[in-house]
Amino acid sequence: MRVFVTGATGFIGSEIVRELREAGHEVLGLARSEASAERLESAGVAVHRGDLTDTGSLTAGVAAYVGDGANRWSAVHRLDAARVFRLALENGGPGARWHAVAEEGVPMRAITETVGQGLGLPVRSPGAEEARAHFGDFLGPFVAFDNPASSTLTREALGWSPREIGLLADMRENGYFS
Repeated sequence: MRVFVTGATGFIGSEIVRELREAGHEVLGLARSEASAERLESAGVAVHRGDLTDTGSLTAGVAAYVGDGANRWSAVHRLDAARVFRLALENGGPGARWHAVAEEGVPMRAITETVGQGLGLPVRSPGAEEARAHFGDFLGPFVAFDNPASSTLTREALGWSPREIGLLADMRENGYFS
């Protein structure tokens, strides 16, 4: 099958590309730079050149969460995501929707504390107005969501089982902040 992957040279995308290629799929990857295009081509991946706008950097000097930070985010390791992506593509059927979730709800405060520790930043919960300025108009509404999800149906239907380490351990142990 021919598959288009955005972020094909990125952290998760590169694993999805590898997984798909190893399973015999033809991959077309989006590349923003010449270096990315060369990496894709050397891996046997067709290239589509494109440009995405970066949304910003760590200019606030603080790692922040909203409220008490008890809101939860679902998480999956990039290798587990790559496997379930391929399984869904091969076995999921047209129009099917899947949740690739290894951890159903990691508290946002724990994620923020791990980011703060890794970057040497103080961690705090700003007030509503400051939080809006900190996270911006696009990301701001998402940061406060309580977003647990289950992958029970995905696991049963696709025979998928996550086997990699959890989000917080992965963040601490695998160079997210170097």
